[in-house]
Amino acid sequence: MKFSLLAAALLLTTFTSIAMAGYGSGDPRLEKLYATYTSPCCWRDDLTIHQSGKADQLRADIKAMVDAGWTDDQIKAAMVKDYGARILVVPEGGMARWLFKMPWILGALGLALVAVFLRRMRHTAPAEPGEIARVQ
Repeated sequence: MKFSLLAAALLLTTFTSIAMAGYGSGDPRLEKLYATYTSPCCWRDDLTIHQSGKADQLRADIKAMVDAGWTDDQIKAAMVKDYGARILVVPEGGMARWLFKMPWILGALGLALVAVFLRRMRHTAPAEPGEIARVQ
């Protein structure tokens, strides 16, 4: 029983990943464009992996624009015009720098705080047993 459930789960995972990999249909330009935009229904996943009616519609729109001969910049301008800058997976301009630098900055600040905390703990003299009894 357990083996058949495990086998079914593995098959389902395999077929799901194969089905999800087909959005670009082998066209590198379409795959790049799908990875550039996020789905406006929940703003979480890019169009290469998101499964929703809205994502399907956007993929169809992008494919139609590519087939009509639009450039990547024209497609980007149309998408930003229709959905705002939030449609872009990686924001433009200064926001992109903050997106990629902020985790490093926060990590460095966290390490500095840990170092200060450990240093204070190391230099704090332990209380004498008699002092603890007087405080209580």
